[in-house]
Order: sequence, then structure tokens, then C-alpha cells
Amino acid sequence: MNEKLNGPDYNEIYSDPEQYDAKYAELVDDIDNAIRLAERYGGPVLEVACGTGRITIPLVKAGFEVVGLDLSPEMMGHGKSKAKEAGVSIEWVEGDLRDFDLGRRFNTIIFPFNSLGHLHTLEDLEAFMRCAKAHLTDEGRLVIDYFNPDPNYFIRDPEEVQVQVEFPDAYGRGTVKVMERIHYDRARQINNVDWSFEIEGESVLTDSFGMRTYYPLELDALIKYNGFEIEEKYGDYDQGDFTSDSPKQVIVCRPRR
Repeated sequence: MNEKLNGPDYNEIYSDPEQYDAKYAELVDDIDNAIRLAERYGGPVLEVACGTGRITIPLVKAGFEVVGLDLSPEMMGHGKSKAKEAGVSIEWVEGDLRDFDLGRRFNTIIFPFNSLGHLHTLEDLEAFMRCAKAHLTDEGRLVIDYFNPDPNYFIRDPEEVQVQVEFPDAYGRGTVKVMERIHYDRARQINNVDWSFEIEGESVLTDSFGMRTYYPLELDALIKYNGFEIEEKYGDYDQGDFTSDSPKQVIVCRPRR
């Protein structure tokens, strides 16, 4: 097994869950889609890379039994506090998504919000797919939510800095600007990203990480050759058709037994 994801992939932003939640506070469409898919395929639900429970908690509120798996104790600690405040019960498991054994199976496994990009190598992906398959019921479904890569994004000058997003600071200090610089490694298909969270020009948090790029036909083939068949592939959270211009790859697949 490869080393745990606690090197360049264990992002600094994951050690500050309040700021993470503030950055993604406006992202709700994937929550509604996750609930729709769980309603279709049933519980119990396993969410891998569950983070602070941004999707996990609404799933429980929608009536599902949910287990949340994540490597970050900081993120899950914040999630536990949020769940307690919301009055919901969730089983939280700290673990590596490439090497886990929960001793049970699920009707729906959700791999949300581009977390697939943290699996940098073929061995990483194969390990995750083995674990996911072992935890699905015979009629279970794995849902992978990943972006549709735009090659134009990767050809930016590596010295160019752009504003990636702006949002209200989690600690009430004003507006945070996330300044982004990227350098794309074409040989490894890894996008190396540097983020600086700035308030009034002063950096309050920095983050450097790499995200693996999975192109559409590549990802379809990897799913197939790891023992799954694709049932649906959507291009957005409204479950529209996947096309060249789609922002997302939302893939529903089932294991071949």
C-alpha cells in the first residue's frame, strides 16, 4: 500500500475546517443530487472523503443511515460538532479510502466533489475501487463526482496568479480572496496548485496540493477494467446528458459480480 495521503495531498485547508466550510458555503447543488441518487438506490449510504459532513448531514436529515469516512480528524471533528448541533446521528470513521474494511455493505457509496483527484496513481485508484466493490451490496451503486477537465485551464503561465474565489472569512475578518497559481505536469497528469488565502493583501492561510486529472474516456475505461459497469454518466448535478461542454462527470456504476 502506498503511503497515506498525509503528504502534499493532505491539504492545509483540511486542517482548518471552518475556513473550508466558508469557502464552499454556496455549493449546494451536489447535495440535492446526492439525495436524489440515494433515494433512487437506497440506504445505507457510505460517503468516502466526507470531510465536515457538508453532504453527509443533509443525507441523514433526508432519512438515510449514513457512514462518513475521511482521513482528516480535524474535518471529521468539525463534522461531529455540526451533526450534534443539527441533532443527527452519524457513524464517523477515520480511515484511508484506499484501505478500509467496515465489515458491512452499502446500497449507495458516494465519492463526492472531485476527491477522486487525490488518487494520483493507478495503484491508488485500483485500491479504492477494490474497497468500494467489497463494500457494495449486489444491487449497490458507486457514485463518482468529478470535474470534466478543460485543457485550456492547464496551459496557464505557471507564474500567473489569479483570483480563484472570494468568500466571507470564517472568523469575521472580512473578505477572503483565494489567489491561485498552477503548474500542470503533463507526464503524470497532476495539476500542482498553490493557494494563498488573503485578507486585505495579507496571507492568512496557504495551501499547496496536487490533483490528478482523469479525462472522460480514460475514467470510463478505468472504471470498466476495475470491475464496474457504468449505468449513467451525467454532465451536471441536474443529471443532464454528458457532453463535451459538461462541467462535471457524475458517474453511477455497479459492480460486476
